[in-house]
Amino acid sequence: MERIVKINKAGSVESAAAERIKVLYSDLDGSMLGPGGNFFLSAEKEFTLLPSKALLSLKEKGVDITLVSGRSVIQLKEISRVLGIDNYIAEAGCQIVHSNGEIKQAYKYEHGDSQTLYEAITTSGAPAFLLDGYKEKLEYHTPWSNDRSCSHLFRGEIDLADANNRLFKAGFEKLKLIDNGRVHRKGDLKDVNEVHSYHLLPSEIDKAAAITIDANNRDFAVERRAAIGDSLADLSMADVVGMFFLIDNNDFLSTESDELLENTLLTTEKMGLGWAEAANYIADQK
Repeated sequence: MERIVKINKAGSVESAAAERIKVLYSDLDGSMLGPGGNFFLSAEKEFTLLPSKALLSLKEKGVDITLVSGRSVIQLKEISRVLGIDNYIAEAGCQIVHSNGEIKQAYKYEHGDSQTLYEAITTSGAPAFLLDGYKEKLEYHTPWSNDRSCSHLFRGEIDLADANNRLFKAGFEKLKLIDNGRVHRKGDLKDVNEVHSYHLLPSEIDKAAAITIDANNRDFAVERRAAIGDSLADLSMADVVGMFFLIDNNDFLSTESDELLENTLLTTEKMGLGWAEAANYIADQK
């Protein structure tokens, strides 16, 4: 745990790094947004303007904000418009969208021209394999699993390592399952305690891979990049940015601390207030 640095105790090294930041890659749900996807609610469901003020501070300092989310392009297009954000990465890294509306595919998974990636993954049989193998433990994360073009989105409570091992042994080595954090809707699941969302997507894709593609295309060096996230799937972003801010909503540090890098800073607040804390930390150094 010594490598974890709370923002309000950060030293000069971290401050110098923050001054160089030109782009912030931000997770959305549980990070920038509060309960129910509300930009104005704290983790305690109290109304607050702190996240919106922090967003304005970053924009005034010229920091590019790029959303990185498990949400689909359709979902991110609208929320980006409302928040005044031009660029975003959808479906946990599968698609990169810039202000001109151009969608770049970040994956190499081969499929027919008449198929979407989502349809190709369906045809492979992997989603049915997982649902059959984890009956009453896994289901589609409706309604958010609808209208997707890349990843299959599930909710449930399963052993992630076991699931990926099963996929590999069954011949689905070009696909993987990632944990994108805790959710509250159980749907039809009965025998579960803590429900998480899971994305089934090409094995070479994650948020870090998409950030690397986007940042290289826009000429943002590693030391110019920062990222904010709150889930296990977000931890990979720390590998490809100069600073990574972790919002530990689910208190998983006690079991996952070995995965954290030295460039990781832990916020003292949760959800939107934690996001504001990190955003202000960057803006204050500019």
